[in-house]
Amino acid sequence: MKKASHDTVRCRLIHEYISELYDFDDKLKYNLELEKIVDKNLSDNDLNEAERKVFIHHKTNVLNVYGYYYQNAKFPKLELAIKYHLESVKLSREIGDEESIGSSYCNIGFAYEDQGNLRLAIDYYDKALHIFRKHDDKLLEAVVLNNLAYTYQSQKNYDIALKYFFEALEIRKQALDGKEDPNLAMCYNNIGLVYNKTGKLEKSQEYYKKALDIFVRMKHRYGEGLVLNNIGDNYLQRYNKPEKGETGLLDKAMEHFEKSLTIWNEEEDWESKSITLKNIGTVFLNRGDIAKAISYGQESYELAKKVGFPKSLKTSSLLLYDAYERNGDYKNAYFFYKLYHKMDDSITNEENKKQLIERDFEYQYDKKEALMVQKAKANEKRNTIILISTAAIACLILIFIFIWLHFYKKRKTTEALLRQKQLSLDVAESERRRISADLHDDLGSGIAGLAIATGLLAKSRDIDEIRRDAVKIAENSQRVSRRLSEVIWELNMEHDNLEDLLLFIQKQGKDHFSATGINFSMILPLDIPRIEVPGYARRQIYLAVKECFHNIVKHSAADAVRCQAEFNERLSLTISDNGKGFDIASKSGGEGLKNLKYRLAKIDGDADIRSASTGTVITLSMPINTKKITQ
Repeated sequence: MKKASHDTVRCRLIHEYISELYDFDDKLKYNLELEKIVDKNLSDNDLNEAERKVFIHHKTNVLNVYGYYYQNAKFPKLELAIKYHLESVKLSREIGDEESIGSSYCNIGFAYEDQGNLRLAIDYYDKALHIFRKHDDKLLEAVVLNNLAYTYQSQKNYDIALKYFFEALEIRKQALDGKEDPNLAMCYNNIGLVYNKTGKLEKSQEYYKKALDIFVRMKHRYGEGLVLNNIGDNYLQRYNKPEKGETGLLDKAMEHFEKSLTIWNEEEDWESKSITLKNIGTVFLNRGDIAKAISYGQESYELAKKVGFPKSLKTSSLLLYDAYERNGDYKNAYFFYKLYHKMDDSITNEENKKQLIERDFEYQYDKKEALMVQKAKANEKRNTIILISTAAIACLILIFIFIWLHFYKKRKTTEALLRQKQLSLDVAESERRRISADLHDDLGSGIAGLAIATGLLAKSRDIDEIRRDAVKIAENSQRVSRRLSEVIWELNMEHDNLEDLLLFIQKQGKDHFSATGINFSMILPLDIPRIEVPGYARRQIYLAVKECFHNIVKHSAADAVRCQAEFNERLSLTISDNGKGFDIASKSGGEGLKNLKYRLAKIDGDADIRSASTGTVITLSMPINTKKITQ
C-alpha cells in the first residue's frame, strides 16, 4: 500500500484484504481505513468522472462490509445491516453497477432470513438471481441458490431445499470446470446436512466425505473442522439408531470429534469448540464414563457462556443434567435442568416468533397466489375482449378495404371508358376535320377545275382547243372520281379488315399505273385471314403505299412495278421497281420519304428502303391485330 501509485490501488488492496479476513473486528477496523480514503477522494471537486465512479464503487463495498458486520456480529443489528445494504444499492444504481446491486440484494435477503421474514428474503434472493443470470455470473448465481436452499431448509421444506442445493452444486461445478474451491465443498456439506435431517444417514455420510476430501486438499481448516464434527454427529445418530452389522460407531464418532476439536483450538473458534466439546461429552456419556462426560460438558458450558451462544448453552446444559442425574448429584442436575428449560424457552420463543412470521409468509404467499390467479383470470378475460375487439375492428377494416377496392375499380373502369369515348370522340372529330379538309382541298379544287374547264370549253370556237379542254375535263373527272372513291372507302367501316385493305391497294395500284405505261402487278397470299384493321391504321397504310406509287411514277423511270403482301403477325408490303434507283443518303431528307416514315410511325410501323441502279425495293412493315373477326 505504501508503494501504491494511486488511492484507487490502495482501495482495491484494502478491499481484497478485508475479503480474506475472518475476524469481524479486523474487518471493521480495515473497513474504516478504506472509508477514510474513499470519502477523502469523493470530496475532491477536481475528480474526473471515471475516477469518481471507481471511488463510488469502493463506497458501495464499504457500505456492504458494514452491513455484513452488523448482520454477523455477536449481537446482530439486522435493521442497521439492511439500511447499509440499501444505501449501497442506491449508489450502485448511480454508476449503473448491476452486479454490486445483486450482491447487496443477496445480503439483504440473508438479513431478512435471519429476522425470520422469509417472504422478503426470498423476494430479494430472486432479484439477485435475476441479475446474476442476466450477467451470466455462475459463481454468484450458485451462492444465491445456496441461500434460497437454506431458507427452505429452515422451513423444513427439505425437498425444495435439496433441489436448490443440487442446482447450486451443478452450476458451481460447471463454472469451476474441474477445479475445486471451499464453496464447492460447502455445497456437498449442505446436501449432507439435509439428508442427515431427513434420516438418510448413509446418504448424508457420502456427501460429508466428498466435502471433507476437498477441504483437506485445499488445507481449509475451518471447513475441515466443520465437516469432521458433522461426520462424528452422523456416527453418533447411527449409534442411537443402530443398523444390523454396524459396530464401533462411538469410536468413529470420537475419532472425528477429536480431530475437529484440534482444529478449533488452532483456529481459536470458541463457538465451534463448545459444540464439539458437548459432542465428545455425549460420546463419553454413551460409553458410561460419567466423569469425562461431566468434564467435557462443563468445558462446553463455560465456553458457551463466555461467547453468549444460546444453542450451545442449551445442549451443554442438557448433557450436564443427564450426567449429574446419572451420577446421583441431583442439586447440579436440577440447576442444569432449569437452565436447559430457560434456554429452551428462550430459543423456542425466538423460533415461535420466526414460525409466526413463516406462517404469515405462507398466508401472504397463498393470498398473493390467489390474487395472482384472480388477476390472471381477469387478464385472460380482458385479453379475450381485446382479441375479439381487435378481430372485429380488423374485419371492419378488411370489409372497408374490399368495398373501397370495388368502387375504386369501378371508378377506374368508368374513367377508362370515358377516356376511351373521349379519345373516340377526339379521333372522330379529327377524322371529320380531315375529311372536310380533303373534300375541300382535293374534291373542291378538282370540281372547281372542272367548272373552269367547262366554262372555257363553252366559250371556245377552235376545235383543237375544244379537244384539249375536253381531255383536261376527262382527266380531272377521273382524278376527282378516284379521290371520291378513296374517301368513300376510308369512311366505310365494312372495309376495316385486312382483305379489303389489300384488295383496295391492288385496285388503286392498277388504276394509278394504268395511264402511265408502267406494268403493275400485286401478289397476295392465297388465304387472307379475316383480321380487323381499324380505319385510322387502314388509311395510314394505304396512304404510305400510295406515296410509294406516286414516287415511282414521278422519279423512277421504271416500266414494271410489283407489290407483294405477306402476313406473319406483322403485315409486310414489299414494293419493287426496275427503275434507275436513287441515292438514299442524299434523298433521306426529302418530303416524300419524310411523309412515308411519318405515316408509318403513327401506327408503330417502319420502312426499309434499298436502292441500286437496277431498281428500288421498299418494304413497309407494321403490326396488325391478330384477333380474327367473327362472322
